[in-house]
Amino acid sequence: MYIKRYFNWSFMDDNCNYQYESNKYNREVKAIVSSLNRQILKEIFPGYNFNEILPELPMNENGHPNIDYQKYIIDESENDYFYDIDEIVFKNLRDNEYLNLIKVFYTLSGLNIYEINNNFDDITKNIDKYGLHVYMDDDGNFQYTSSDYIKEINKIVISLNKQNFNEIFPGFDFNESLPELPMNENGHPNIDFHKYVPTERKYQELKSQYSDEQILFDIFNNDTYLNLIKVFNTISQLDLSEINSDDDLISSINNFGFNVYKDNDENFQYISNYCNQYIKSIVEKINKLNFNEIFKGNDYAEILPELPMKDNGHPNIDFRQYLISESEYEELEEEI
Repeated sequence: MYIKRYFNWSFMDDNCNYQYESNKYNREVKAIVSSLNRQILKEIFPGYNFNEILPELPMNENGHPNIDYQKYIIDESENDYFYDIDEIVFKNLRDNEYLNLIKVFYTLSGLNIYEINNNFDDITKNIDKYGLHVYMDDDGNFQYTSSDYIKEINKIVISLNKQNFNEIFPGFDFNESLPELPMNENGHPNIDFHKYVPTERKYQELKSQYSDEQILFDIFNNDTYLNLIKVFNTISQLDLSEINSDDDLISSINNFGFNVYKDNDENFQYISNYCNQYIKSIVEKINKLNFNEIFKGNDYAEILPELPMKDNGHPNIDFRQYLISESEYEELEEEI
């Protein structure tokens, strides 16, 4: 810790003498650049060709970035004009003609960062700050936001990408059922979370209208890239026994797989209130039962002629017929 601090808080002058770096901005920039230069990117991001995805990033033969932090430093007179260090760090890392470091962190945030362990604290922190708090505005420029909604989107997508679908869903043909789902050869989804990140303005518009879950549903229920609601809804109908109950994926499946349904126009709708969620759960449990096996010898056409049944002995009850409106739900809450 102290070695890093003294390294970041000093610089070599023109006479090759070490001097104390009093400029807080310059210390921060040097620390950020050092956090990248120390890493062997091909080890912490195996399988990625950085010559293709970041051809402008200077790299040593051993896989370490070779970024010159001095390209980003400013003198004391420039520093006087700035009051928010984070603001000027972001602006200078983004707008520098030498290398757009915000683009670098933005790109790294879209890779499989779940493979980074605690030995890479510095780079993880900087990817979080300069990758997961960044969005593209309507003009295609990188902008910073202090909101955590981007991190939440990333977390949900990672809950899918970190799974090996060949192992947890053996025998299920995703190429047939979800041909639009990008998959690696090893069975891991390869979904780009950046495709779902709205601008700050769009997010604030959604926030003024919906709950957090409804906002995410609206973001994911989009066919432009990949409809994640369709993905979660498909997975929710499979055997989930191979997934750890504490896994983030279970929470994502519950929110965006179980708590949705298709309306008469085949569009996904979100079930926002607990009562409707419970109704759907009960009806689906009944529909999964094989009445021919459980209640052998009974003629359901005679006993319950109104009960819709499939030929295979499973009930075919439409839970949508029992859903209540938000106003009805609020009235029930008041009565209780």
